[in-house]
This record gives sequence, structure tokens and C-alpha cells, in this order.
Amino acid sequence: MDNILQTSHLAKTIKGRDLVTDVNIHVRKGEIYGFLGPNGAGKTTVMRMLTNLWRPTGGVIELFGEKMEPGSYQMLGRMGSIIEFPAFYENLTGRKNLWLHCEYMGYYHHGSIEEALEMLQLAEAADQPVKNYSLGMKQRLGIARAILCRPELLILDEPTNGLDPAGLKQNRELFRTLSREYEMTIFLSSHLLSEVEDIADTIGIIHQGKTLREISMKDITKMNTAYIELSVDNVRQASRILSDQLSLDRFKVTDGSEIRIYTENIETSEISRALAQSGVGLHAISRKTETLEDYYLSVTEGAERL
Repeated sequence: MDNILQTSHLAKTIKGRDLVTDVNIHVRKGEIYGFLGPNGAGKTTVMRMLTNLWRPTGGVIELFGEKMEPGSYQMLGRMGSIIEFPAFYENLTGRKNLWLHCEYMGYYHHGSIEEALEMLQLAEAADQPVKNYSLGMKQRLGIARAILCRPELLILDEPTNGLDPAGLKQNRELFRTLSREYEMTIFLSSHLLSEVEDIADTIGIIHQGKTLREISMKDITKMNTAYIELSVDNVRQASRILSDQLSLDRFKVTDGSEIRIYTENIETSEISRALAQSGVGLHAISRKTETLEDYYLSVTEGAERL
């Protein structure tokens, strides 16, 4: 079984409103899959259907090689998930909440609760009521609960919400460990593209209820284009100099003051000198490489123009 999770033309309509119209995703066993899209694109709707909380209006979901049906409860025992914000019994302690989850799942592996608390750095707060937890601590407790029963597949909706920089770093390391050492497959959504870029093996981009692209991070890296970025006080005049004096034709204006030059055959010093001699103010110039954010924006902005 190559794909532990896949969908075909997945759709969901509620009260005449199309939330998702055509979602096709393919998640390989053992990988980290980043599911990207703007707010309202349909990410949470898809995750609700993947966890059998909502029934699809159309299309097919396959999990662990089997088609998901309304009564497919057994396969849910092989999954862990956070959909939107995790909910707990607020007056009970973090440890007690995890114990109840084990009872619910029928999972009685000795030491699993302590291990999950340690992995999420919640051991010291384990015996405090959850109502005293910060937003970030509740998010970490939600992840602890999701991984508690050693699921084969983790489905995490914005797992970085409420986390500070230290928590984000901890999450990155945790997800790598779960994927590489525990062989868990992780399907996660996030609005922090830099976080996904650091850990994902594959990304899927959803926009206006449709998947636009699935691509491996390795392929994005191969496609990455080196460019020179400069910030000037007169974009129009600078563009004329690049074209007429320096004979450059592969450049574009990215906003009111910035230009990107897509060529490796010119030195930044030559550009700076030509601009200075023509009286164009140069605020900054540097060589850069396109990121996941650049790729993501090029795909979604292209879809907007269609």
C-alpha cells in the first residue's frame, strides 16, 4: 500500500453552499504532508470528512487501502487527530484527560501517558486542571492526546496555533521524530508556510474548494530559481536601465519599489553602479532563492487570474 490516505473528487455542500468541490490528495505511508490554503479554502472541511465527522456530498475517501463508509469506525482507531481547536474536560487535570482518552480508545499500554506528556513537555503541568493551561499548553495537550495511542495516521488542523517560537521549534522536532522513528504518517494544515517548508515531504495546495497542486518539497527545491532582488526609489527608471543599459530581459516588478532579476550572469555591483550613475536611489540589493511561499503564491495567484 503506497498511499495510506487518498481522495478522489471529494466534495461537500451544505445548505446550497459549496465548501469543497474537487479535492484530490495522495498521502504516502510514513511521509509528512502539508495541506496549504488560505482561510476559507476548505482545509478544515476536508479534515472533518477524513475523520468521518462529516459525510462527503460527493467523491471517495480511501484510508488504509479501504473505502471510507458512514460506518467505518474501526479505521478511526488507527488515527489520531486535532480538528480546529482541541476540547477537554476543563476541570480535570491534563493527565486525567489523557487517561480518559485511553479508556475511550481501549488502549492500555503502560507508560504511554507519561511518554506523551514528556514528549510535549507537559509533565510538570500534568496534575493541574486544564482550565489553568495557556492556549499553547492546551494545543500541546491536544497533540499529546492525538499521539497517545500510537496511531498510524495523524491528522492535525493548524497544530501550531497558539505556540510561541520555542513551541514551534519543539513541534518541528516532534513531527520529524514521529515520522522517522515512530513511522507515523502526518497530514497537517498550517498557515505558517515556513513551518511546513521545514518539515514536509509533500505539499498539497487547496484554493476555493479545489486542489490546485500536489508536489514534493524535493521537486520544489529543484525548481527553486535564484534571483537578485533590489529595492529602488524609482521603479520605472530602474527598469529602463536594466533593459536598455544592461540588456536584461528576465526581471519583474514585484511591488511599488522592488524588482526581481532572474539571471546569474551579472554581478550585483554592476547593477548598483549602473543605477547610481543614472541617479536611481538603491535602498537594498541581494541574491535570494525562491521559497515555498513564492511557489505557493505563484500557484494561487495564477488560479485567481483564471
